[in-house]
Amino acid sequence: MGKCGSKPQVVASKQPPGKEPAPLLSLRDEPPPGEDAKAEGDPPRGDTPYMTFRGGAFIDEALARRAFRPPPPLGAEEPAESDPILDYELDDANAVRAQLTPAALDLAESHRSYHGLRRTLRGYWTYPDRVTEMVASLEKFEAFRRRFGLDELANDEPRARADCARLLNFWDNMKFCGYDAYGHPVITETVHETLARVNLADEDPEDLLKGRTVCTEAFIALKHLATRRHNSDVTVLKQVLIVDMDRVRLRMVTSRVRSRFKVIMKTLEDVYPEVAWRTYVVNCVVNAPGYLRVIWTVVESRAGTARDVPNFKGSAVKSWLHPTTAMKVRILGTDRDFARAQMLADGVPEDAVPASCGGGAVEVSLADLFAGSPELAAAYGAPAAAEPLEAPRVAAPPRARKAPSDAKKAELAAEAAASTTGYLVPLAAVAVAVAAWYYLT
Repeated sequence: MGKCGSKPQVVASKQPPGKEPAPLLSLRDEPPPGEDAKAEGDPPRGDTPYMTFRGGAFIDEALARRAFRPPPPLGAEEPAESDPILDYELDDANAVRAQLTPAALDLAESHRSYHGLRRTLRGYWTYPDRVTEMVASLEKFEAFRRRFGLDELANDEPRARADCARLLNFWDNMKFCGYDAYGHPVITETVHETLARVNLADEDPEDLLKGRTVCTEAFIALKHLATRRHNSDVTVLKQVLIVDMDRVRLRMVTSRVRSRFKVIMKTLEDVYPEVAWRTYVVNCVVNAPGYLRVIWTVVESRAGTARDVPNFKGSAVKSWLHPTTAMKVRILGTDRDFARAQMLADGVPEDAVPASCGGGAVEVSLADLFAGSPELAAAYGAPAAAEPLEAPRVAAPPRARKAPSDAKKAELAAEAAASTTGYLVPLAAVAVAVAAWYYLT
């Protein structure tokens, strides 16, 4: 999902006669609890309305190194990320609010959604019937939070914390590197480890989805902490993801991986729109020239600027990314100096660039941020782990698979392209890179 550059047309509200939505002042003027640090005093390090990080001292250290500045708009006619709901957006916002159930409306206007109405408004600008899509997204988000007990996690309930620690430990290949110049958390993910986890035969798909969900909630908590330290008029809504393709091989992209990614992407794109600032795809070491050319052709096809994919017949390659989304994606290849220079130019300081891209970031897993670790305790004074963590299981090497025929490639590409519109650009970028390679090479 992406934003479009033009002012959206007003969509007529379907509210019942006589039902007038209340003013949106709460969404425009009042920060969520804890975001006005000067007014409330300094809260405990790592404490947020979404989850509590026992490794908060490391986050404090990362925040202390930054003098944040407001993020600029990515398009000339688009609102900046930190802009509250604007006057010309209010008609759509009121139409959405009039159609929400009480539970979904309460969530949309509360801090628990982390500016959910604002993100949804801008995430669905490109949809013809966007009010209907926004309502559906916020209703799904409310059901989603109940389904996975996210309010219990926010309340720091022991059972929810233990489960979150288990899930984050399973996804310990997702690591926090620090913040960019605008307050966006910088996360790196090693894709070969992700593929191995998703391919585990005995892993419950529901558990995989819940694990990716708590990772996303961890991103929100990191953004909340940056907002709390930022200027009072700036709200950090997005994140930077570095997708490390090192050691990814064709045989890792099994049918199980494809089907599970499809479910994860479709589900999360509906409930967490408009959360990506930049996504970097790095260390594509296998068949790099042709591989990257195919990937970027698929990415550009969404923007309507792609040339024909070499040696590929038919019209199966459809749009994957909106033009604004395509602007956020950087395919950086294997040159570490080039990757580092591009990130520095985009506002990612060297101490937040991971070593795999030539930087000097200290990378800490989301699991260790959440539960603490002896290493963090020794280095930053953070408490040691309070929750027992289960060691991640390692997948057996997948069997080699016979390359699909051209017809099968076209069929799979058409199915995948038609079924995904972007999810959180982070996971979408992983899927674009992996799926494009698998389907089209």
